[in-house]
Amino acid sequence: MTRKKWAPHSPLLLFTREIHIVCNQTRSSFNAEADQRARMARGLERAEANSAPRPSHHKANRTQSQ
Repeated sequence: MTRKKWAPHSPLLLFTREIHIVCNQTRSSFNAEADQRARMARGLERAEANSAPRPSHHKANRTQSQ
């Protein structure tokens, strides 16, 4: 009983390889987009935090503990 090996030009193999390539491309582009969005959001958060007056927690804690 000899098992037939996949031929390199087998349509199914080509099809699966194509799907893998496409999936990888879309995933990487999606990741890049998400990355950019996250970076932008982080930048906005940082800008807001810098513009807003920060409550100094450690000072309040020190006065309470004394």
